Amino acid sequence: YRPTGHPSDTDDPPPCVVWVYGGPHSQYVKRAWEVTSHLLRQYLRQQGAAVLVVDNRGTNNRGTEFEAALGGRLGSVEVADQAAAVRDLAARGEIDPERVAITGWSYGGFMTVMCMAREPDLFRLGVAGAPVVEWSGYDTAYTERYLGHPAQQTDAYRDSSLPGRAAEVTGDLLLVHGTLDENVHLRHSRRLIAALQAVGRAVELVLFPNQRHRTRGNAAIRLRERRTAAHLLEGLGLTLPEELFRAE
Repeated sequence: YRPTGHPSDTDDPPPCVVWVYGGPHSQYVKRAWEVTSHLLRQYLRQQGAAVLVVDNRGTNNRGTEFEAALGGRLGSVEVADQAAAVRDLAARGEIDPERVAITGWSYGGFMTVMCMAREPDLFRLGVAGAPVVEWSGYDTAYTERYLGHPAQQTDAYRDSSLPGRAAEVTGDLLLVHGTLDENVHLRHSRRLIAALQAVGRAVELVLFPNQRHRTRGNAAIRLRERRTAAHLLEGLGLTLPEELFRAE
């Protein structure tokens, strides 16, 4: 998504927001109306940010070998592929490598934090929605499909979880979570905050009372999108539009 709000009288490349999911059974890049109609991606580009969407190894519909590449360690090849895409665009002069943000929800929230931990010099800030923090505490079937049994593959679960990487997260991170999330329970964000605080890092958590994994209701969705946009735009050095703070 190329920015439409980027000043045309400068040769400086625009900042970039990486929009990520990256997990099994997902596909973001496809010929579909939803790609064009995604409102927050379009809004960010209107404010001057390029928005990059990449289906890394591990995602769906590109063959078994492509999907199985993340077997044994989640947050490995996925991070490498996202980082490679950013560096490629930066080398072509299409984005500013010094101003790169990342955001995602669920597995994308996990990826947001993992990218900030493993590539802190590249991913400077992020918004992580309902991130899976420790895979041993996540009950979706594909966890054991890709990592094995937690009692037998302890190293895989340890290396794929976030608390042990808390000291590596140096960028400006915003966490967003619904208090009644039935999929990724709120305890995940709480454990991440505890790990970050243990290494002297402060992090902001925005709670959505009585919201489940999928945000419902216009007011809650509007607030979620506004907080996400404000954090990303401010962190990238872009102007914050007045409508982000307007009461309705």
